[in-house]
Amino acid sequence: MTRVLACLLGLVLVGTAPAADLSAYPCSMFSHGFCFRPPLGAEVEYSTPADFELYKVFGDGGEVAVMYVGNHPDLPEQGTLDATRIDGVAVRTRVQSTDGPAYDLDVYLETGRGSFVHISSAVSGRNYDDVQSLLSSIKKCSTGRNKAICASGSKLGLRVFEHLQLERPAK
Repeated sequence: MTRVLACLLGLVLVGTAPAADLSAYPCSMFSHGFCFRPPLGAEVEYSTPADFELYKVFGDGGEVAVMYVGNHPDLPEQGTLDATRIDGVAVRTRVQSTDGPAYDLDVYLETGRGSFVHISSAVSGRNYDDVQSLLSSIKKCSTGRNKAICASGSKLGLRVFEHLQLERPAK
């Protein structure tokens, strides 16, 4: 009886656990000037359609985010983005409410040498935890000849997420 109760309690605790802060974990995906770690159980589709890279991240709640890496992101009109610097990185963000209980999120990180990472997501109650986990995992990297050096203790992505001050949408 005690084991059954402990197992049931464990299931309840796992089911209500907050999103994972992945900033302390090493990256598993690397690109020009940054790296990230997909949320637990997520799948990543990678493509290079032209002179840029696309990462499409999917979790249990559907699409988590699309990440563009390249030199020519589609930046919205001047004044529509919140601009700041976080850990020495130029960051531009935009959060727009949608008709339902969700947000359209755009995050632009300037990773150096004219390269950008544009992260776009339709944040909902179903994918909020995965979006938080994905953003918390992002680290800036310096690149050299055939190598990338990424700060293992970087909190860049976590600080970007905290800067956004997103409330969890209803499911």
